[in-house]
Amino acid sequence: MPPSYDAFLGFLFRTLARRTKPIRIREAAAIARYLDLLGWESGPGPQSELLKELSRVIWLAVLRHAQFKTATRSEVLRFLQELGHTHLVAFDVAAAIETVRKLAPPKPYQTRASLRSRYLSAESKPKSPRLADDLSERITAGFCYLRSKGAPKAGKQVADALNRCNVPCNFRDGGSSVWTSDEVLARVKQYEKQAVAHLQDRAVGRQRNRSWLVPKWLALYQPGLAWEDNSSPAHRKKQPTESSVD
Repeated sequence: MPPSYDAFLGFLFRTLARRTKPIRIREAAAIARYLDLLGWESGPGPQSELLKELSRVIWLAVLRHAQFKTATRSEVLRFLQELGHTHLVAFDVAAAIETVRKLAPPKPYQTRASLRSRYLSAESKPKSPRLADDLSERITAGFCYLRSKGAPKAGKQVADALNRCNVPCNFRDGGSSVWTSDEVLARVKQYEKQAVAHLQDRAVGRQRNRSWLVPKWLALYQPGLAWEDNSSPAHRKKQPTESSVD
């Protein structure tokens, strides 16, 4: 059963996927150590496990997203040999060394900016590495969904949902702070123009883009969460938003 208009629009605009900020290795390592120490010293319990797990996640984020050079095979072998009888004594380091020697080195790793929210994460496309958030895509998905269902005044309904969810409206002319159907339509046109800018047949590309956009967001839709409740705090009080990265 397809979601109601309000429920689907609420899902789209309650939270945005925003561009991640760069991770500084020394800062992240120091914070991960602090959280890990605090977790161990706080004694057993859910708070301790939360802090230790958060520390591990920060280390994983450093591994995947921080900017640093990947080691060479010789550097890896030397490191494993040096620490094999101390820090890594619990592992079969000899087997690991043999495996590293047999396998070809991994392909060069390149970190990419990503868009992340509580319910969605995705890498930025190479052609839009400076994309601050996915708001334009969400607006287009909501507008196309309503149009596909024959909903009246689709642009106004999307604008009303944006205002209910307190999504900041950074108008190009610096005018009104309230979303209108005109600004929604402008966002849809801008998104579709950018999506097909690299194609020769842009009309076909636009139709192809519309054919997968709505199904994608319908597949991500999760019923029964905060956006289903019109009385949730997000409707009554404007929540602070995370600043985006240019």
